[in-house]
Amino acid sequence: MLSDIEIAQAAKMQPITEIAAKLGLQGEDVIPYGHYKAKLNHLLAKADKPEGKLVLVTA
Repeated sequence: MLSDIEIAQAAKMQPITEIAAKLGLQGEDVIPYGHYKAKLNHLLAKADKPEGKLVLVTA
């Protein structure tokens, strides 16, 4: 079984703009911070959209 760090190192990161486009987010909803992370507009949390997957990010 692979350790967490081995799994993380084997993963291929995707540009945040590609991920946002796949989710149907508009340009004004995403504030990029580099190529792989972004802040999202807080109004998206209140948008009337179907439930999605939970993504947790830690340092």
